[in-house]
Amino acid sequence: MAINPKQPPDAATAALHAGLGEIRGVTAQGGLAEATGVDARTPHETYHLGLDSIEAKKGVAAAQPVGWRYLLAAGPVGRGLAAEVHSRASGYEFAGLNEGPFVQQIADQIGKLRGEIGDEIYEPRLLRIPALYIAALWLKGKNDDLFVPLQPSHPAVEPHRVYSRKDFEAAIEKAAKEMKGAEPPKKEDAPHAP
Repeated sequence: MAINPKQPPDAATAALHAGLGEIRGVTAQGGLAEATGVDARTPHETYHLGLDSIEAKKGVAAAQPVGWRYLLAAGPVGRGLAAEVHSRASGYEFAGLNEGPFVQQIADQIGKLRGEIGDEIYEPRLLRIPALYIAALWLKGKNDDLFVPLQPSHPAVEPHRVYSRKDFEAAIEKAAKEMKGAEPPKKEDAPHAP
């Protein structure tokens, strides 16, 4: 399988440079890979899907782009590091760094799937469904989309299973039905944002 990331807008990359520069004292003119270890092949757009869209059976087509995420490095004990840039009405702004198993799972799943799936070309994305506590690697293809939920996740989806678009949409619709009327999880049991 070919993973072919979409090129981030120049303004998003500039916001990333500026934000990392403030954190690490790196000048915005410096080379990104040299200054931060960012792998230019791993940026991916981030999307948000609301519960109302799922309940209306709009599917993942209703997911809204909210920014860009850059995988910076693999960390110790399965904890990777990523930087996020959010899209605002005024342009892109650096949102911060994120470390943890969700980040590493994205990198691991991309590496694993490269050798397991045919010749289709996929664009990697991150899909977040906050109301259902679901985050998934979204591989946008020409003929079909694939989704790999990250762990932990809602019980209606199986972490690290590769779902077709049809099967993933059925699973999140089921999760949305189960969520109606259910009590929210305790704070200590809720998954953290990936």
